[in-house]
Formats: sequence, C-alpha cells, structure tokens
Amino acid sequence: MEQRNLIIGIILVVLALGSNWMTSSTSTHVPNAGPEEHKMDYYVRNFTTTLMGEKGEPFRRLSAELMVHYPDDDTTELTKPHITMFEQRVPEWNIVSETGWLSGDGDLLLLQGKVTIDRPKTPTQEPVRIVTSNLRVQPNQNYAETEEQITIDNPDNRITSKGMQAWLTNPMRIKFSANVRGRYEVDK
Repeated sequence: MEQRNLIIGIILVVLALGSNWMTSSTSTHVPNAGPEEHKMDYYVRNFTTTLMGEKGEPFRRLSAELMVHYPDDDTTELTKPHITMFEQRVPEWNIVSETGWLSGDGDLLLLQGKVTIDRPKTPTQEPVRIVTSNLRVQPNQNYAETEEQITIDNPDNRITSKGMQAWLTNPMRIKFSANVRGRYEVDK
C-alpha cells in the first residue's frame, strides 16, 4: 500500500512538472511590458461644441476641422481649432490657430503655430487683432499667455512685444513681458 501511494505521488509530481513545462514553453511572456500605447479611440471631422453659462447663454464655443481623442491620457488633438469666448456686455473673442492640444479636464488648451485673436468692432470700441504663436489658453478663465512675439493692431494703434498675458474679460487687461514698442495715432 505504501509503495502504491509512492508511485501515485511520483506520477502526480511528474504530471505537474510536465504541465508546467508545457504551459511555460507555449505562453508568450513579454518581459517588462511598457506603458499603454498612445492610440486614438475616436475622431470627429468638422465639429462644433458650445458650452452654455449658468443662465443658458453661450459661454464658450470650440470648433475644428479635425478632433482626435486619446484615451490613455484623455487628451484631444485639434486641427485648425477655433475657440470663441463669450463675455456678457462685451464682444466675443475669436481665437484661431493651426493646431491645438486640449487637456482631458478642458482646463488647458495649447494652440500651436500661428495664432490669431480677434475682437470685432462695436459702436463704442474699435476692432482688435492680436497675432502670435504658441498660445497657452485657460478657457474657463478667459485667460491666454505666450512667450512668443506678439503684434496687436487696431485702426489707430500698433503694439509689439515679446510675450504677454491677456485676460479677455470685462475689463480686458494685457500685460506685456519685454521689448514693448507702440505706435499711436492721435486725432488732430
């Protein structure tokens, strides 16, 4: 009886070792697998989305020729993005760039390449155009900044600077960083 139990035990050990060997030789183990790949999960062509304010009025609108979303970091890449920032009792600001990147929480929009910021003319204000590149926008605060060269034009004035911070709210404020030059025409 003891010898029979010993033989059964040896057979079980041999079977266990054999199945372990077969499993390890046929499995495809990838040592040190890297992080998840940065692959898109969806894209949208020619889209527009509008975020409404507390009272049901438009607060911000974003459109682009192409939007590509990446699930690994919940970011979005944009081609030809156009963002419109609305503020009560003042004209809207329109910002257009070549490409853009939007954080997953929507709090940061990086606009790359040439960037144009426009505010239309009103009965009391002249139009404003700001041209720069590589603009960092915090859409929820109507705030934008860059360290690149900027040019601000309206019919009577021109200002150039290296870098700026802009609060596109009422009242609008712009802080110039360096090498500021201006040309102002005065009515005679």
